[in-house]
Amino acid sequence: MQKQHATPGMGLPQEPTLSIIIPVDILLHTSDTPFCPVDPCDCHEDPELLTPVPQAMYDGLLTPGEATRLVTGRML
Repeated sequence: MQKQHATPGMGLPQEPTLSIIIPVDILLHTSDTPFCPVDPCDCHEDPELLTPVPQAMYDGLLTPGEATRLVTGRML
């Protein structure tokens, strides 16, 4: 008589597996967050990035405090 080996799915509990994902690159500049918290960084003085900020304040989308926090990279 041959001995059967236990295989997964035969009623025996399986060991849980854990996958660990370690990011290797952190995106500091994206279209959603153009200003980073790193100082000094050119993004804080980039005219192309700064141009829409006063318009957003004028349109009521940002308060002056929010605009300051956004440009300095302190806004979530």
